[in-house]
Parts: sequence; C-alpha cells; structure tokens
Amino acid sequence: MVKASYFYLRRVFSPVLASFRSNDDRSVELWITNDMLSAISEHVTVRLETFDGTLVWQTSVPVNLPARQSRPIAAWTAERLGPANDRYLAVRSPSDTFPSNRHFFAPIKELRRPKSDPTMTITSISPHELHVELAGAPDAYALFVHLLVPHESTRFSDNYLDLAPGEVRVVTVTNPVVRLDPEMVTLGWR
Repeated sequence: MVKASYFYLRRVFSPVLASFRSNDDRSVELWITNDMLSAISEHVTVRLETFDGTLVWQTSVPVNLPARQSRPIAAWTAERLGPANDRYLAVRSPSDTFPSNRHFFAPIKELRRPKSDPTMTITSISPHELHVELAGAPDAYALFVHLLVPHESTRFSDNYLDLAPGEVRVVTVTNPVVRLDPEMVTLGWR
C-alpha cells in the first residue's frame, strides 16, 4: 500500500515547485523553483480564500524564470492577507507546470474550518481501472482527502490531497492483479 508521504514527496520533488514563505512580519512570499533545463514563462493564479469558500481576492502573477533557478515572484503584506486562521493562500498553474500548493497562516489544529463531507463518484473504466471524481463541499475545505482500497497492488494517480470548497478532482485507481469493484473504495479526509 502506498503511504501518504509518497504523494506529498512526489509533489515536493516536482521539477517545478511553487512554495510560500512566511516572514516575521506576517507577510508572505511566493517562490518558484525551476529545476528543469529550460526556462518557464507563464502567469500563475494566486487566490486568497476563506475555508467556507469565500473568495477574498485573486490575482495573476507573471513567472519568467530561467532554468535551474529559484526566486520569489510575489509578496503580500499582513494587512493584505488579513486574519490568520480563517483563510489560506493557493497557487495554481493553468498549464499544470507545477502541482498546486496552499499556505495556511496558522497550525492546522487552529484553523477555523467548517465541517462538511467531500463526495466521490466512481466510474468503472475496465475490470482493473476506476475513475473516482472527488468533489469538495461548496462550503468547506477538506484536508488530506484520500482513497483506500484493501488490496496492496492498488495504485492511485494521486491521493492525500486537499479539496478547496467546490473543487473537483479525478483520481485514477488501477490494480493489475485484482478486479476492482466500486464498493471496494472508501473515502477519508480530515
């Protein structure tokens, strides 16, 4: 069985990575690291949202980064970011150059998040492949959303991910040894 750490490490060791850095004055910087042998040039989307799905603001940030470099590309003051434990920053690449990432302003145990359940819809593609559509509740951020199947040889295209309010993601589940039945799949989150 593939552990949660595998999926987190796969994202962290992506050839291009977006990450946030908190400063002592509560400002936050967005860093892009490009470990590829070619430059990247695009606009990324950064959103400040509350955990109940309210968009506070959204901006497009240009990224022009040579090969094998890392640097901050944007920064926001504490005043612009607002209160700490009811919101988060998220960054996405429209061309999927890097895995999306998020930044919480407080430890997870101190976040004020409404409780609501994500949902899953399973489509059988073949006896050994399922597509699972995960949907976040429209009013709640779900942490560590994961699928479980009780067979060791089962593989997931992604797992242990966060779902923003209303976000939909599709995970492909495969098992070359065991026939997969939708009833085998269970959904967990925090």
